[in-house]
Amino acid sequence: MSYQRVMQRGLLALGLLAAMLAGPRSVRAIPTDPPGPAPSPIPPEGAVVRIHLASREQVPLLASLGVDIWRLEQEEMLLVGTVDAQLYRQLLKLGFFVEIDEERTQQLLVPPGYPCYRTVEEILDHMVAVSNAYPELTELYDYGDSWEKTQDPEQGYDILAIRITNEAITGAKPVLLIVSTHHAREMVVPELPDFFIDYLTGGFRGEGGYGIDPDVTWLVDHREIWIVPLVNPDGRKMVEPSGWWWRKNTNDTDNPGCAWPPTPYDHYGVDNNRNFPYMWAYDDSGSSSDPCVQGYRGVSPASEPETQAVMALGNALFPDPDDDTGIMMTLHSAVPAILIPWSYANPSPAPDDAALRAIGCKWATYNNYPVGRPGEVLWYYPNGTTDDWFYGELDVASFTPEIGDDFFEPCWGDEFPWDIWEDNLPTYIHAAKVAAPDPYLTVYGPDAHSLVVSPDPVAPGEPVQLSATLEDIRLLNQYCDDQEQPVAGAEYFIDAPGADGTGTPLVPYDGAWDETAELAEATVDTTGLELGTHYVLVHGLSDGGHWGPFTAVFVHVQGEPCEAVEEVQIDGPTFLLAEETGVYTATTLPITATQPVTLTWDNGTVGATAAYSWTADGVYTVTVAALNACSAVSAALAVEVCQPVTGLEITGPLTLTVGQAGVYAAATIPLTPTLPVVLLWSNGTRGPQAIYSWGAAGIYTVSLRASNACGVADRALAVRVVSNLRMLYLPLLMRGFESS
Repeated sequence: MSYQRVMQRGLLALGLLAAMLAGPRSVRAIPTDPPGPAPSPIPPEGAVVRIHLASREQVPLLASLGVDIWRLEQEEMLLVGTVDAQLYRQLLKLGFFVEIDEERTQQLLVPPGYPCYRTVEEILDHMVAVSNAYPELTELYDYGDSWEKTQDPEQGYDILAIRITNEAITGAKPVLLIVSTHHAREMVVPELPDFFIDYLTGGFRGEGGYGIDPDVTWLVDHREIWIVPLVNPDGRKMVEPSGWWWRKNTNDTDNPGCAWPPTPYDHYGVDNNRNFPYMWAYDDSGSSSDPCVQGYRGVSPASEPETQAVMALGNALFPDPDDDTGIMMTLHSAVPAILIPWSYANPSPAPDDAALRAIGCKWATYNNYPVGRPGEVLWYYPNGTTDDWFYGELDVASFTPEIGDDFFEPCWGDEFPWDIWEDNLPTYIHAAKVAAPDPYLTVYGPDAHSLVVSPDPVAPGEPVQLSATLEDIRLLNQYCDDQEQPVAGAEYFIDAPGADGTGTPLVPYDGAWDETAELAEATVDTTGLELGTHYVLVHGLSDGGHWGPFTAVFVHVQGEPCEAVEEVQIDGPTFLLAEETGVYTATTLPITATQPVTLTWDNGTVGATAAYSWTADGVYTVTVAALNACSAVSAALAVEVCQPVTGLEITGPLTLTVGQAGVYAAATIPLTPTLPVVLLWSNGTRGPQAIYSWGAAGIYTVSLRASNACGVADRALAVRVVSNLRMLYLPLLMRGFESS
């Protein structure tokens, strides 16, 4: 796959960013009356501002004027967003109280670092690697092309989706679809679904894993989970080398002079999350007809190839509007929220508004995010959105989880914002669970948790005691008002979920179903179960008559006594150079654990040893899972990867006159080694530049040493110093010689 055209733009971005830092640039003017002098200075590139609101109704007005809305601080009645100089003056003229956010404005010029975020190529390569490592659980689909690729088959990107399901279990399965990165600058967004791919296959950070985690195992067996990390790879590539706050795709067909270099509120392209046909162009506050603003909806509904690709995938996965199974989630940032249809400014709620809220409110028990329509939570209504199309056209329960607090969520080395992953992982698991038989009803049932079986392992035909807690857990706040209901029953199935009410009952431990949390138990008959690992699926019934989602626990049927693996240890280097190969060995304890013990590494290797290497610096995780007939455990090891300085380049004058100052500059090879890098010149100067001068003629040496945590490089440059007289009179002597 060739990415030349996109990469050329990316390389150009580096030079343009330097020009942006050096001085003013031309930006598109917003029509307005001739402005008066601004009461406070604003950079020509624009600024991040805090706009004081008199009412929430002002937010759609500000969106229609062209403010790129970042977030709302509702208690303080503040809107944070970006404006250019003319729009800033226009807002003042309209009577808004506007303050410049100096810290965030500085980030427009010098965006924060993001070394822990993967590039487009790394994300796509990871999908390929997982698909190759788990062919029985995954299948990779190229379901469309980015805009750049539609212009030139050798450029741009394929838009990839990965399907995760146990292909040995055939038949129709309910679908959970997760799509992300419509908006390029939302850096953290594609990472979470990409982590979820690992979680559902080999495991991630010591959790999950097929055959290791009982919930993961039954969901992969009986669901189809489709994940699209990058809807807009072209736009994302525009962000990576430059730090631009690019949002849209890179369609430059409709470009009436948008800003270049781009600004956070002005660049060409189409917003893929304003381009869907359902209620496209409903109003001008939820999307824009201006090709240069961030919310530009395109020349027509579904005009963009990325939009068309998502629609084609949606039609393939949800062909029957009368089928109530399935859930779609489209991920965005950077205001923590769980948004439900309608997104557009329909004065009436969606037909399934109450159930959609109930699902969102269940997820809010995990992450405490506000729940509601965008106008209720964000105070403005976008139109032409992904969730409205999936819900309005395909009748799929659809949600837009907004995650994180910033587009460029702070991220340095191993400082990935893991709280975002931990807050949202339970929502993906719950979404997969309630995708069937009907998410609008299943959400009202109680949750099953704290499942235990004993004894385990068990001989064939021997009984197993099962216990579980059934509990209706709900929020009561300004967004969520469903009351908790008493538990009225519970049942279990083995190895596959069955129809509600047809399983084997559990009985309440205290003899009565009358509380919102009940401990229940049952005796499980293992007669007829084959040797090996099975899972018991438990769910509960609410007093209102709704069956809740299933939760699983493993039971191991073993013909001979089985000794569990209690611990797995990883030995190997915890510090590597970039591209250096580290060999890691797994040891299981106790050594008498029943064989065979299968060791599976997160890079797909099966066996006691695995080799890992990484091309970029950062902190990575090596994970191994150990599985035998009666146990499943895993372990993780953090590995720091350092990019050494392998070489240096020195630029500067090779000839100087006596007393003349020469300025010399250094560049490291590679350009992005692990920081900090200490640059020490032979004259004692530290930093990327040094000034040298000499008081006598001769041949001198400018030398430099660069060092970081994992490498040292030296470089020297010979400089010839000549006398002033020689430089002055030699040309005259030569001309005199020629004339004679």
